[in-house]
Amino acid sequence: GRLSRCTERTVDQVMRLPLYDSVVSELNRFSGGGAVPNLTIRGEYVDFINRSRAWLRAPLASFLTSPPQFQLVLDVQALGRTEGVSWVLDNVSCLAPEFTKCILGLARGGTDRHVLREFDVQRKAFVPDGFSIGDERIHHVRWLDTSSVLIGSDFTRRGNPRDVRLWRRG
Repeated sequence: GRLSRCTERTVDQVMRLPLYDSVVSELNRFSGGGAVPNLTIRGEYVDFINRSRAWLRAPLASFLTSPPQFQLVLDVQALGRTEGVSWVLDNVSCLAPEFTKCILGLARGGTDRHVLREFDVQRKAFVPDGFSIGDERIHHVRWLDTSSVLIGSDFTRRGNPRDVRLWRRG
């Protein structure tokens, strides 16, 4: 229908961009030929997440002028080696509009149980005494402000949380 025609036109336009081949080459280098990466635009940045390998970020403007220079935000494999756990970065929820405070959903070995941990993108480190929840079946996390997040759990068949709780820092 109409949506697939719009999608086809968009994909065609993106593939015609002068830097398309160099961007794809750079992303393939980081993906290791594995699963299709997750590309997300967050404010002025493009985040590239290969769930079991790395989270990279490049300024959105860099895609228009030269091959983007991705910066490593989190090496998921190195984190796993350090902590002795095979982590999969399953979701990232960042506070707009800066997108520098994030809650990461890490799954042990890719299971549906998550460890939620607050992450500072500028420092490229987990926040000491930040938001953190142990091994839970929690999938929806949304920031309200720098001190509050909403956490959804107990999901319906359609994937909507039946229970949403407000969590405040402190």
